[in-house]
Amino acid sequence: MDFEINKKLVLSTGHIQATTSKILDMEDDPQTEALAEILIWERSEFGYRIYVPLDDGPAYHMTVAALCPELAALMLLTHAQGCKWLVLDADGPKHEQLPAFDW
Repeated sequence: MDFEINKKLVLSTGHIQATTSKILDMEDDPQTEALAEILIWERSEFGYRIYVPLDDGPAYHMTVAALCPELAALMLLTHAQGCKWLVLDADGPKHEQLPAFDW
């Protein structure tokens, strides 16, 4: 029997900008609607769980990048690590190699 096993990359919410957080919190209607057309995410009490399709092409990532550039970069990193989910958690690890934002 074959089991589907999904990997996730967990990072701090400090690696996204406050404006991206507002979009993911659905506080910015026009941008949220545009992002919701191409991106699947869940909001939790302490962060976000974002689906990263492994087979979508560069046009998908360019569309995300137009709205949330740092999120697109994190999604590409997630993809490069072979993960299907990006988890941004308030208590998640911060990495020196990645841009960080105070908000």
